[in-house]
Amino acid sequence: MFLKAYLAVNSGLTETDAKRIGHDLDEALNRCLAATPASELRALVGNLNVFPDVGHRYKGIEQPLGILWKAYEIAQFTGTTVCRTLTGRDVRSSMRIRH
Repeated sequence: MFLKAYLAVNSGLTETDAKRIGHDLDEALNRCLAATPASELRALVGNLNVFPDVGHRYKGIEQPLGILWKAYEIAQFTGTTVCRTLTGRDVRSSMRIRH
């Protein structure tokens, strides 16, 4: 969802194109990086394999806790990166742990 929103803004993704991408995360990421090669989304390359294949995503198969946390981390990173890119708001400096 976030990658498609990014594409809609940065490359004019149409509804038809979005449907063609479907749930293919690698395809969506590749298109994002083609549109903006210097994007922070580049950090996702090689990390999307933590998500199961489309056919397995809705079967309710239990995953080890470490895999679930990695998937959550990737989803959170993707969402915040896309939102930050689209809004221009970067609050990362205010979220640092102070000693």
